[in-house]
Amino acid sequence: MTWNHESFIEARNDRLKKQISDVQLAETAQLFLRESYVSDYCYQWDWAGFPILQMPEDIQTYQEIIFKTKPSVIIETGVAWGGGIALLASIMSLYNPQGQILGIDLNLDPDLQGRLSALNLPVDIELYLGSSTSESSLEWVKNHITDTDTVMVVLDSHHTHQHVSDELQMYSKLVSPGHFLVVGDTSVKDLADATTRVRPWTSIDNPHTALEAFLKSTDLFFRDKSVNGKLLTTFHPGGYLRRRQ
Repeated sequence: MTWNHESFIEARNDRLKKQISDVQLAETAQLFLRESYVSDYCYQWDWAGFPILQMPEDIQTYQEIIFKTKPSVIIETGVAWGGGIALLASIMSLYNPQGQILGIDLNLDPDLQGRLSALNLPVDIELYLGSSTSESSLEWVKNHITDTDTVMVVLDSHHTHQHVSDELQMYSKLVSPGHFLVVGDTSVKDLADATTRVRPWTSIDNPHTALEAFLKSTDLFFRDKSVNGKLLTTFHPGGYLRRRQ
């Protein structure tokens, strides 16, 4: 067997083109996503022992985009059980042991900082207790960033249109050219009615509506087609943005 990386990538891209145009596959994936949402499938996964409330496809995607762009600072709003922070820190440790992971949440387990530190990862993990849209949270983040840092942002906290819009206005300015801004749970647009749990967001008031309004207001960011185009069972459809160089 002859191993030819260039040929493999070319063949993979051809298969992706067919996948993107496969209507039946997209419909099947959407049906699975909806049924899995009803049963809280995403709650079944851990990263390094910390629950990570993401679809496996998004976990893999985070790994790909982070290792591709190699930011020195990653900011995540919405920490929850800490799995996302542990994932980001694990990946960053592979290429930048001096990097930083910054997490913000209005509700934080008081033991979480210590348990994340116990992973003994070389990167610096810092958590802040507060609303991601407060001026104090933004100031705390800015105080951790230097002029030489390259910054990626993940927005995955409160999923109403107004909250995400406010986050986008505040944190998009921190994203470095060429790096990613991930708007989480844009799938709420299609899944809001798939749960009996009472939520403040709806099919017309959610991260997707905030994202669409944001993209109409700026030309600094664009949807990365190489990422969004291949996703089938993602919670963040169209939510992987990249800042122009």
